[in-house]
Amino acid sequence: MSGLVGVVPAAGGDPGLPYTSGVPKCTLELGGEPNLARVIAIMREQVHITDIVLVIGAYGQVIRAYFRDGRSFGVRIIYAENDPIEKGVSYSGGGNDPVSILRNEPRAQR
Repeated sequence: MSGLVGVVPAAGGDPGLPYTSGVPKCTLELGGEPNLARVIAIMREQVHITDIVLVIGAYGQVIRAYFRDGRSFGVRIIYAENDPIEKGVSYSGGGNDPVSILRNEPRAQR
């Protein structure tokens, strides 16, 4: 694991209709590439972050299907589920820090 761990909230929330019908906002393409792919590239190339936690919720399966484990993007991606987005991003790790999520430690109970 690298020294820094990136955490990207990609769980959804306010809809960006009609552009986001059935897809998460972070997968909208800018210049032919999903915006989240650009964020991951910046983290990898400019900040040298190779361990990334993607906080997913609504349409998380779309994000998982595209980014998988992150190898093809030169990073390691771990997913933190945040289905009840109304509880906020901090709920995703159950109060755990990103390193706990990367180690697959059990989620704290709430």
